[in-house]
Amino acid sequence: MITKEQINVIANQIADKIKTNKIYVFGSYAHGKPEVDSDLDLCIITDIGNRRKIELIREIRREIRQYYSVPLDVLVYDNKEFDKRSAHQNTLEYKILNQGVLVYG
Repeated sequence: MITKEQINVIANQIADKIKTNKIYVFGSYAHGKPEVDSDLDLCIITDIGNRRKIELIREIRREIRQYYSVPLDVLVYDNKEFDKRSAHQNTLEYKILNQGVLVYG
């Protein structure tokens, strides 16, 4: 498990590496109920195009794993895509927007 302070450090490390508009934590860490084996769920909203998403996710995972041994689930969206998806109540993006914790942006 990691602390809220460590999550903030991670968010800032990501923002230092890539042009990031917002970073949300969602799932058990957002609800304050992580278990020992809980993964850290991150949603990163950026201006990067869709072609670089997989590369960006790998880069983020590599960066975080250098310092923390927490399992990660990383989602990356561009602004338009996230806005479009989060407008619909039955989507994960809507839940992230309304129940997630904004840790950067």
